[in-house]
Amino acid sequence: MDIQHISYDSLLFPAKIKENGKLRTLYYVGNIELLNETCIAVIGRRETSERYERISYQVGKVLAKNRYVVMNGLARGCDRYAIIGALSEGGCVYGFESAGTGRIYKPTVPLQISGTRDITMRAVR
Repeated sequence: MDIQHISYDSLLFPAKIKENGKLRTLYYVGNIELLNETCIAVIGRRETSERYERISYQVGKVLAKNRYVVMNGLARGCDRYAIIGALSEGGCVYGFESAGTGRIYKPTVPLQISGTRDITMRAVR
């Protein structure tokens, strides 16, 4: 997938992010219009237990089933399991990389979804 960008002045720039007024350019991969949907952040500990992994998975699953977009910082642990849960229901997810494109903040953790789909938790190269 190609990295795209959108400027603050564009009609497609997500209104919810525009309200903040601090971002002038947004780099993204995927469907930028998802950011105009109702999004709920699911975040948690990176070092987690099986119990918290199960809870995060179920939260992601329930949110997706109710047509919310699940968003987080793509970290290992709770973030990862919330994404897997949302995708298991055919839901939409959005991950934010605070380090910017091409810079990896933490070691990457690939997600295997249904054995064929990889979501790599890192900044897009």
